[in-house]
This record gives sequence, structure tokens and C-alpha cells, in this order.
Amino acid sequence: MKRFFSCLVTLFATSFLWAQSGISNLDSLWIARADWHEVKLDKGLVYRHASFKDLYGGPQQVYVFQINPKRHPLQVLVHEGRELVSEKAAAGGAVAAINGTYFDMGKTARSVCYTAVEGKVTDYTKNDLGLLSNGAVFIQKKKVQIVPWEVQEEKQYYAGKKDIMVSGPLMLVNGKEVDFGSNPGSHIPTPNPRSGIVVKDKKTIFLIVVDGRQPGRASGVTIPQFAHLSRILGGREALNLDGGGSSSLWSVFLERGVANKPSDGRERTVSNSILVK
Repeated sequence: MKRFFSCLVTLFATSFLWAQSGISNLDSLWIARADWHEVKLDKGLVYRHASFKDLYGGPQQVYVFQINPKRHPLQVLVHEGRELVSEKAAAGGAVAAINGTYFDMGKTARSVCYTAVEGKVTDYTKNDLGLLSNGAVFIQKKKVQIVPWEVQEEKQYYAGKKDIMVSGPLMLVNGKEVDFGSNPGSHIPTPNPRSGIVVKDKKTIFLIVVDGRQPGRASGVTIPQFAHLSRILGGREALNLDGGGSSSLWSVFLERGVANKPSDGRERTVSNSILVK
């Protein structure tokens, strides 16, 4: 009886927290039972897309690349100023790509988060962006990790031969959704187009884009909702990347190139990306 009561308390507590985040018990079911359009693009590279009439309280469009990094290694790419993900990825011989982390939209067009390519640091975090720079993607050979990041210590960090991209918020740690606190700022609880990278296991990486700012078609998601989506899809670690009009998921194997429909009406030029080789 005590165990049953404890389970009820946990269920009600979880339901309350989800309600506060705009997540219902049915959302997990809709994701699991979705009619996913699936295409095997290459060995170790699968494309999935699902349309939802009512996920997280509105229509959603979700795009996923499932990658085996043993066959298709990932790579951080720093652009020369602001350039299209599709053009840089194609020129670099990539088979797929996603937009990277936050950047200065002014004249410098530099990343405002720590970035390193094969151990060479190209950018440090500009000031402390708080939750927007609290995680990092580590890529070394065919191994991909998502880890917590301390901005205060990054100038002393030895990158070795790794590719590193700092971004945030960190959404999943050890398969659990991160608590963003009672005052996370406007970026986290506001529905927007989102991009993210998710680690399921050593042989499975997800690149995910959720469209948004398109009434009647794509509402966009909050960060807690994006974290929930990443977990239900099987993620253990997940990191939010730059979103909004920057969200772009591309593959050379797709006829239209860019899988999603960017909210600007066209692909936006950005300062960095993550390539799949």
C-alpha cells in the first residue's frame, strides 16, 4: 500500500511539473505512436519526420537524423563569417549537417560560445551566457559526448585534439531532464524553432530540429518540451543549439537539401555548424 501511495504521489508530482511546462501525459504517447516518415539515407544515417496536430498544445513538425558516428563521424565547422549550412556542408563533403551554436549577428559574425576545431580554439564565450553556455559537445575521432561546461574554467581547458562546441541549455543528463529553475529567463519557457544534438549511446546520435513561428503548421517548443521530446526519443544526453531562424537540418541525400522549413522563409546564414561526414 505504501509503495502504491508513493507511486501515486510521484505520478501527480510529475504531472504537475509537466503541466507547469506545457507538457501533458499524452504528449509522450503522441511521440511514441506518431506516424514517423522514415527514410534510410545511407548505412548509418536515417531520416525521420513527423507531423503532429496537437503536441505540447499545438501543431508541430519534428525532423530527426539518426547517425551512427562509427560510420559517419561528426565534425565542428567554423564558417568564414556568416554562411549557409547547406553550402558549407556540401563544399566540405558532408552527407548531413545542422546549424551550430550562438553567434554575433553583427559585423564580427563570430561565435559567442567557446569553439575548438581539432584542439585549436577559435572562440571563447563572450561574457557568461549562463544557461545558454552550460554544456558542450566533445567530438574526437568517432566518439561524441555531451558534457556540462564551466565558462569560468574554459581558458584553462586543454582541448587536446577534440572538436568542441559550447551551447545550451544542457537538456538531458544521464537520461534525466534538467531542472531549469524558477527564473530561467525568457529564452527557455517561450516556444520557438529549436535545434539540438542528442546522444543515445555510442552508436546512436540524433540531430533534431523542431520548426516554429508558423501558425497552423508549427508552433515551436519550449526548452523543457524539447528536453522531454529528446528523452522520449531515447536520448541520455542532450544539448540545445542555436534556434529560431537559424534552425536548419540538411542532407545531400534529400532532394530539397534542407529538411525543415526555416522560420525566416529561407535558410539563414550562420557562423558555425556540425557536419556529418
